[in-house]
Amino acid sequence: MNPTTTTRLSFATHLISLPIPASASPRWKTLAETHKALLDKLTHHEALALDINRTYMDPEGDKNKVYFMWDFVGRTLVSFACLRLGVGEAGAQWNGGTDFTDSSLQGYIHHILSSLENLTEEEEETWVEAKGRAGFSKVLITDQMPGVLDQMIEQAYPGQNAGKSLEFGEEILEIARRLDEGVA
Repeated sequence: MNPTTTTRLSFATHLISLPIPASASPRWKTLAETHKALLDKLTHHEALALDINRTYMDPEGDKNKVYFMWDFVGRTLVSFACLRLGVGEAGAQWNGGTDFTDSSLQGYIHHILSSLENLTEEEEETWVEAKGRAGFSKVLITDQMPGVLDQMIEQAYPGQNAGKSLEFGEEILEIARRLDEGVA
């Protein structure tokens, strides 16, 4: 998938549709499945209506907390796509042929086996990072640190989110609450 021609909807749909490897550890599977469910709900949130059919590399039209978290969760899931089933054909299935090592994608690109067995030091660091991103997503979406997400959006998009008060909705909040369950 080419980020300059693929829509955000197509990109998200591709990531969401990828099968979980049968060899995946329960912890990897839980974290990947929860991220896929969350990305699906964020993708279909009304706050993404302006941006979801733009290409992945187009500038955002509506810089809001739903878009911000859609991007963050999607990039975390890309790391699962590359937290690979190992390298080679199995990994290529996850990335749709896209070279996610291309720095223009700015994603969290890692190589780790979904079995979580015999991890190298780099793979272990990557797994810890993925768990950390899941926990941070949970904190931001459920507002466990009130106002932090709004501050991050203001820092990323100065003056462009002022006065916007969007709600994630109960379905997104329910999934976010489960982001770090069973992965310790």
